[in-house]
Formats: sequence, structure tokens, C-alpha cells
Amino acid sequence: ITTQTALMKTRLIKFLSAAVVGVASISSAMAAVITVPNFSFENPLIGAGDSGSGGQYLSTSGITSWTTGGDGSSGLQLATAPPMALVGVTGNQAAWLNGATTLTSSAGLHTIALGDQYTLTVAAAGRKDYNSVGFQFQLTDASGTPFASSITIIPDNVLNTFGDYTITYTAVAGNVGQELRIKLLGVTSGPNQTSFDNVRLDVIPEPSTSAALLGGLALLGLRRRRA
Repeated sequence: ITTQTALMKTRLIKFLSAAVVGVASISSAMAAVITVPNFSFENPLIGAGDSGSGGQYLSTSGITSWTTGGDGSSGLQLATAPPMALVGVTGNQAAWLNGATTLTSSAGLHTIALGDQYTLTVAAAGRKDYNSVGFQFQLTDASGTPFASSITIIPDNVLNTFGDYTITYTAVAGNVGQELRIKLLGVTSGPNQTSFDNVRLDVIPEPSTSAALLGGLALLGLRRRRA
């Protein structure tokens, strides 16, 4: 009987281990990409007649699907625009913020549900000849109140190369039903510039769903072993 019981326990452990792997795979598969309009700042297109080195960059507050605020300036640049040429651009253009300027997604991107886990990833770079002294990025509500915020980040001002920066947020009861937005911020007034590109947002639904599934699989395993 002892040997039989030990064998049953071993089989159950193997079953539960397989179940855990299965639930992890299911949770990963449940991660959904949330569309961020104009995520790589390809609109509006910079034209040959626009300002800056014969149409290499454009000073504008009219970046499609984004709203500009703050006391600095904003615009778009081509990936190869001198003297701001950047490495690692997605598409042909990137956005830039000069000074204490903000860039916020104009529309709500997702309606928050309790326990949902959001991951925001932003590519950013400093302009090597116009030192970026820091930036932040946030997940906010429609009024701009942040749910989650990065620390002040100083990008690499020497290599002038985009790097990825990430924050996460798990929704709490007080925020359920609100519309999620993205805000990019320059944090200091004066001559400093940060470039942004390839803004990505995804969500994993409330994880207790996976926990409940795991519990059900475990219970099913126990019943099978007893049978």
C-alpha cells in the first residue's frame, strides 16, 4: 500500500507540474496587444518643404493621434536627419520633445478591468548634441492622472541610439472602467531634447482566471487518481 501511495503521489506531482506549465503557456497566450495609433510617429509625413535641413525634421504640435502640452516644443524627424541621426528607429520617423513638453495619446486605448496587467514599452534616445537631461513615461487616465510612472530616465546622449524602457501596471478597483492613455514627458525646461519611437502596450487579463484553471486541473487529477 505504501509503495502504491508513493507511486500515486509521484504521478500526481508530475501531473501538476505539467498543469503548471500548461497554465503558464495559456497565460502567455492570453497576453493581448493593444493598438497604439501612430505608435512610431509616421504621421504626418515630413515633406521636402518642411522646416529643418531641407525637410529632415518638422517642428509641430500636430502629431497625429497625440496631444502636445507643456512649455517646450515638439516635432518629428527622419531617422537620418542631421545632426540628430538616430540608430534603431522603427519606420522612417520619430517624435521629439524639447524641454518640459508632454505628448499624450489623444484617445483612450483600453477600458480598465480589475486585475488586468498592463505593460508599456517605449523606445527613447537622447540627442547627442542637445543633451537630454531626462524623460518620463506614464500610463494615465483621461485627465492625465498617472496610474503608473517611470522614474526620471537619462538616455544615452553619446551613442544617440534608441533603447527600450518599460513600466507595468496592475489595475485596482478604484480605476476600473476608466480609459487608459499614454503620456511621454520631458522633465526639465531649457535646451534638452529626447526622441521617442515604437510605443507598445499590451495587457494580460486578471491572473486569477489562470489560478482557477490550475485549481480545476489539480482537482481533476486528484479525482482521476482516486478512481
